This record gives sequence, C-alpha cells and structure tokens, in this order.
Amino acid sequence: MTGPKENNGTDSKHQTSSFDLFPIGEGALYLFPQTQSNIQELVIEMHTNSGAMEKRVNQIEEKLAQLQLSLGKQKEERKKVGKKEEEEEEEEEEEEEEEEEEEEEKKRRARTRTRRRRRRKEEQEQEQEEEEEEKKSKKKSKKKSKKKKKK
Repeated sequence: MTGPKENNGTDSKHQTSSFDLFPIGEGALYLFPQTQSNIQELVIEMHTNSGAMEKRVNQIEEKLAQLQLSLGKQKEERKKVGKKEEEEEEEEEEEEEEEEEEEEEKKRRARTRTRRRRRRKEEQEQEQEEEEEEKKSKKKSKKKSKKKKKK
C-alpha cells in the first residue's frame, strides 16, 4: 500500500478518535503508510492493556484493603490479648501480695501468741513463786507463833 490506509471507508485524515491524542505530523503518515495502522494497533493494545491493568490495579487495591482490615483486626486482637495478659499478670501480682500479707498476718499472730504464752507462763511462774513465798512466810509465821506460844 502506497497511500493512507482507509478505515471503514473513511480517510484516516478525517477520522476523529482517541488517536488524535497522539498527534503525528500528517506528512509522516503519507511517507509511512503502515505507521498509522501500527499506531492504531498500538493505541488499541494500550487501551486493552490499560483496561486489564486497571482491573488488576483494582484487584490489588481490594486485596490491599482486605489486608489492611485483617491487619487492623490482628492489631486489635493483639491489644486484647495484651490487655488480658496484663490483667492476668496484675491479678497474679495481687494474689501474690495477698498471700504475702496473709503470711505476714499469720507470722504476726504467731508472734503475738508466743508473747502471750510467755507472759502467761511468766505470770504463772511469778504467781507460783509468790504462793510459795506466802506458804513459806505462813510457815515461818506459824513457827514463830508456835514459838511465842511455847514461851
């Protein structure tokens, strides 16, 4: 072909389409008649590819949105798990503190009981000593009174 390629019975010079977006000097089309058809094929291929690329981009964006949502959920779960673990640790610490306080209270009570026992024992010993002294003093006083009576 030596002249411009016709498309559906119209001269390519008068045809308006997306090909006008890529202006080429009109002289070039006459010098290279195959160029216009090559350009048209390329433009069609670009549009086709851009549609496929657009679909792919949309798919990727949807997948990204899903991943972001999933990531957000995972973060929330981690926070919840972290909070639960934190609460469990706090509970364990509180329980340990309570146990320590109970042990301290038991020790304090035991010391108090021991002191009371010692005091009672000391008091009893003191009372016994006093009773024994009283008995001795009574015996002495009886002996003295007997001696006085004998005189």
